[in-house]
Amino acid sequence: MTKICKYFLRGECNYGDTCRYKHKIEECVYFKEGRCSFGKDCINIHRTNRQADQNRPIQKEEKSDNQNVGFILKQMADQMADQQQQFMKKMEDQIQRLR
Repeated sequence: MTKICKYFLRGECNYGDTCRYKHKIEECVYFKEGRCSFGKDCINIHRTNRQADQNRPIQKEEKSDNQNVGFILKQMADQMADQQQQFMKKMEDQIQRLR
């Protein structure tokens, strides 16, 4: 499994297309089907239907590596916010069950 280029995420990768690490983060097809075994360690994006609707269309045309950084960081922030909301909901449900 190829990891995401940490320099690309910072907009500092000098290797471009020859870099041995990923410069694109794709949506996880297994998560969409409800069967991703990597969970939070998956290198691909796990978007909910709500996130998919908010971000449509994902990209109209291919952009340069540095232009994709902001887009990728926004997707990652959206994913983290959604996961935090899901976690808080689970915690609230568990607290309610304990009462």
